[in-house]
Amino acid sequence: SIASTIFELAAGAKIKRLGFESRNLDTDRYSRIKKKLRGIRFIATRDLIEELRKIKNREEIAKIKKAVKICVKSLELAKRIILPGRKEIEIAAELERFIRYNGASSTSFQTIVASGSNSAFAHHLTSGRKLKAQDIVFIDIGVDYQGYKSDLTRVFFLGKIHSEIKAIYDIVLQAQALAINKIKPGIKICEVEEIARQHIALKGYGGFFGHNLGHGIGLEIHEKPAISSYNKETIQKGMVFTVEPAIYLPGEFGIRIEDDVLVTENGCEVLSDSLHK
Repeated sequence: SIASTIFELAAGAKIKRLGFESRNLDTDRYSRIKKKLRGIRFIATRDLIEELRKIKNREEIAKIKKAVKICVKSLELAKRIILPGRKEIEIAAELERFIRYNGASSTSFQTIVASGSNSAFAHHLTSGRKLKAQDIVFIDIGVDYQGYKSDLTRVFFLGKIHSEIKAIYDIVLQAQALAINKIKPGIKICEVEEIARQHIALKGYGGFFGHNLGHGIGLEIHEKPAISSYNKETIQKGMVFTVEPAIYLPGEFGIRIEDDVLVTENGCEVLSDSLHK
């Protein structure tokens, strides 16, 4: 058991104080471990490991790139299997089968296939709704490759693209480009988020972008750094995170474009750049 393993390690090293991640240890397990390790002082910590994981090393980057590559392939497949009459859950199932055949151990979160007005929900639960001609469909999918995650979103159209939808799509795409061009070491994270958010607001849709611009990816699908207007820390080489501006119009449709980027010495590399937008 975990308690026995910790006991053996602690006893061998003659540990008197033991830190633990307070957000990741439930009360029951904490009680059992503490009972086993009498005489050791437990110290609750927060984000010690997460801070260390913000900067990825060469091996980690290689695995994230592979996860992104598999994800890109799955979205290229999506272009061929999204057809009127097919259910959202059918599309998701085919994509999840495909990624496993291509080396992924699993998805990194529950795949989102959102069609029609369902696309207006940022975290729509993939349903049995059948796709219709002229539908807008967005797919948010992530891949787990040897423990490391990817996370991409693309929007597809089943028919002619309405002028209003095209205009909003272009606003989101421009916001993402502005943010990506801003990314480089030394820039404050909040500045990257704000340039995208301000662009969307200036176009009249500021109230329809209700989540952060992005999040770190690595061993977890959401980890540090948060790409948020509240995050005043500076961008550092080796960070990997998503850039995913969006506009959601309730009851109508939503547009989200999401890519994974690696911060380099002088800017950033869009790891999913080969995937058409």
